Parts: sequence; C-alpha cells; structure tokens
Amino acid sequence: MEPVTKQTFDALLRYRAWPCVSVYLPTHAGGFEGQAGRVRLKNLLVDAEERLVARGIRPVEARDFLASANKLVENEAFWKDQTEGLAVFASPKEIRSFYLPTTVNEISVVNSRFHIAPLVPLIEEETDHYILAVSENRVRLLKANRWQAREVTVPDLPANAREALHYDHPSDTRQFHTALLGRGTSKLGAYHGSGDFFEQEKSELLEYFRVVDRAIRPVLRSERVPLVFVGVDYLFPIFQQANSYPHLSESHVHGNPDIWTDRELHEKALERIAPQFASPRYEALARYSNLAGDGWRSDDLQVILRAAHQGQVDTLLVDVERPVWGNWDENQRRLRLDDPRRDDSDDMVDLAVVQALTHKGSVYSVPGTALWPGKHCQAIFRYELPGSAR
Repeated sequence: MEPVTKQTFDALLRYRAWPCVSVYLPTHAGGFEGQAGRVRLKNLLVDAEERLVARGIRPVEARDFLASANKLVENEAFWKDQTEGLAVFASPKEIRSFYLPTTVNEISVVNSRFHIAPLVPLIEEETDHYILAVSENRVRLLKANRWQAREVTVPDLPANAREALHYDHPSDTRQFHTALLGRGTSKLGAYHGSGDFFEQEKSELLEYFRVVDRAIRPVLRSERVPLVFVGVDYLFPIFQQANSYPHLSESHVHGNPDIWTDRELHEKALERIAPQFASPRYEALARYSNLAGDGWRSDDLQVILRAAHQGQVDTLLVDVERPVWGNWDENQRRLRLDDPRRDDSDDMVDLAVVQALTHKGSVYSVPGTALWPGKHCQAIFRYELPGSAR
C-alpha cells in the first residue's frame, strides 16, 4: 500500500465528485487489535452508508458504492501489516487506502470532496533528508523521508576505510587494521612503526572521509535537504572538515551504525532532526502572537472561512483532531454550526484547510493547547483586512 506523499495529498485535495467517502480509524498490526480494527472499519462504513442514504442515494446504490471498501474488512493480508492508523477513500472512480504512521481519530465523512484535514500533519513539513552512516568497516548513504529510508547506490563510494585508503596488501608498511574499543566502537589506525600515532590516525580518517565526500557529491549536488551523519562521536568533527555539502546537519546520531538496520537508522536520524522540520510551525505560532490588530489575524472561524475562500489566508494554524460540524453558505458568506452533527454537516476546519491550500496558503497542524482557549484555528492574512471583511 502506498504512503501519503505530498503528490498523493495534492491529488486528494483537488479531487471533486459526488459522492466522496472518507474514513479514518486507529489500527494496530495483527492479532486481537487487528480484529478490533476490522470492527471499527465495518462500523464506520455502515455509518457512511447511512449518510449516503440520508443524502439521497438509494440504499442498494449506497451498498454497491461501498462494496469494495467492505471487502477490506475480510481481507486477511490487508490487516497483517497495519501501522498506527488507516485512511480509506471511496469515490465513483476508485477505492484507495493508506496506512498512516500516526494514530487518528475515528471518523467517516460524506461529501463532494475528500476529508483531508487529518493528513495535514503528514505533509505540512518537508521531511526529505539523507543519512550517511559511516564506520571504518562500512559506508551507507540512504535517502529518506518521514515514511521510509532506502539505500542509494553511489558509484565510487568505498565499501569501507580499507578500500578508500587502498590498504589491499598485507605488506603495506603501515600495517593498517581496525581495532575494536568498547561495545561496537571501532577506531581506525592501529599502526606498527614510528611516528605520531594520533596525528597519523586523524590524517588517515580525514583522507577516508574526503574519498566518501567526493563519491556522494554528485548525488547531493542539486539537493537542499539535510544530511545526517551517523557514527561514533570522534568521527563527526573529522567528517565535518572533509564535507563539502552545505546542508550537513549540525546534530549527528552517535553510535556504531554497523549494528543498526536501515529502519533503525531512519528512526534515529528522523528523531534527531525532527525539531528542524518543525521549526516553521513554531515560527508561525510566534508570528501570530506578535501580530498587532485584528486586521492581520483572526481566530473567528466565520472570518477565516470568508478570507480563505477569497485567497486572503497566508497561514492557517489548525487543530485537526477536533472537527467543527456545520455548513458554509458561500453566497451569503454565513456559517451555520451544527451541534449535534447533522447528516449534511461538513467539518468547517477541513473546509478552511482545503480553501487555504487551494489558494496556496500554508497550513500547520498544532495541538489544541497551542491555540487560544476555545478556538479551533487561527489565521494570518496576506494583507490587513478592512473592518467590513471581519
């Protein structure tokens, strides 16, 4: 099953047809929890079917429309590789399902577009990065994003330090070998002979990393994403001297990468640079707080919806876990709030997200505690709005 990439998200955002059904639920892999996920999905599809009927679709047509989605409930293979969440989208064109790396709240929505607000946390941040895992025994370059990391084939990348330094013959007078120090930590440069041991060791390491740098340079030449170094502490400052890539992360992952799988490398690197990816969100929150005057910002949902439909929202901060059910009358530019939810209710937070993104605004998911008390979203405008627009 495919991940939710930025391209996938944009396609879901743009799609319009009647009807569109969106279903989200938390899941777990296999066993009892897998059975619980099946029950959740079945119940949510029943709810979606009832909403389709309430919106004017004949019961037999509603049942046929969701038939392919209901087949997922009994699909044994489908439930074996679940992650933290699941999204299912049904349209007149096709059924698409996505494993999600984070948990989501249960919800089913019927509309003429897909419900995409719960996906915002997955695409709001640029998470592409490279991982360079280096020891004296092995070198790996991985291309990664939030979802996965895969090793990149790099021509001329040495397999290890011996290959980089051409120590292929036992007769080599420097008698290079690798010595293990402590748990899984290697140290280049046990040399037999005279000379300053530590200076020669550093010189050899620097040359090793220059060879690595030259090999990966063509791969990274057009990139602007972070490169995360993974290796023992004493190697990183030496690699910094050899490095020519301008986006090397200042924070590295400490440890012996030889004992970690690609997946473990990915988890450790992503955790290390997560604050770097999240910084635009925090900057937007600070910017909102520092703005003076209601003409430049608002936490009034009706004002935000008006501005979003007019392309006036520069940045939208939303709590995607709390839908606000209601209806937006575009002709009257008026908001109706529904409590409890009606059969024809739409999530007004989702509508604000859709309109802001459609007009090239930025949208960031934030916890409700980061918003002003009782508010579901906050917007920064592209220019100061007159009082009549507020």
